[in-house]
Amino acid sequence: MKGQIGTLFGMLILIPLIVLVPELIVYGVQTQKVSTIASNITREAERQGGVPQSVKDYAYSQLADNGLDTKGYKVSYNRTGVINAGEKIEVTVKGTYEFSMFNFLGTGLGTSKLDIIQKESGYSQVWQR
Repeated sequence: MKGQIGTLFGMLILIPLIVLVPELIVYGVQTQKVSTIASNITREAERQGGVPQSVKDYAYSQLADNGLDTKGYKVSYNRTGVINAGEKIEVTVKGTYEFSMFNFLGTGLGTSKLDIIQKESGYSQVWQR
């Protein structure tokens, strides 16, 4: 009897952990993707000397390539258009990850949301006339 109670107690402890670990892995992967995307967009804006439409298109393609455009992730900039050399460029990629580990029967009970925000900054490398 003691062995069965110990096994039952162990199962009660392990089941939430088994359900939580995959959610944490997916959260970590999305966080890493957002960080990489913000860095790539900032680097591209630095090379092009600001945030013209081509950088905005590049940002959207980065989100689409990583499957984050359908999950509500958005890119924002501190300023758009042409930026002179040495002026600051800030790129923010923002979205929300929804943990649905204990979503009982699709009711929404047991879900929680965490914001994923990554800010990157750089300086324009193009002299404007």
